[in-house]
Amino acid sequence: EHCARCHGPGFANGGVVSDLRYMSSATHQIFNQIVLEGVYSSAGMVSFADVLNKTDADDLHNYLVESGHTALEAQGDDGWWGSVMSGVYGIAGELIAWFMTP
Repeated sequence: EHCARCHGPGFANGGVVSDLRYMSSATHQIFNQIVLEGVYSSAGMVSFADVLNKTDADDLHNYLVESGHTALEAQGDDGWWGSVMSGVYGIAGELIAWFMTP
């Protein structure tokens, strides 16, 4: 409900920002800080601590990981596109994390 406003339905990049199914490893590592603490608030990703708790954030993160795996499996032999997108979002995520680090 809240995520789709920016990330699109099913987190599949129908929104104005990245496809959450292809998060970088850096983003995975700080997922709860992003969602609950708002470490990317200066980039527009505000904290959702007022509507989500740690268990909710963990459940959401697990759902996104499963969705990413499902998307890659659905591409079958054309999985190269998922690899490309994963690389692109990985680089973008690393850059954003680097710029946002105090």
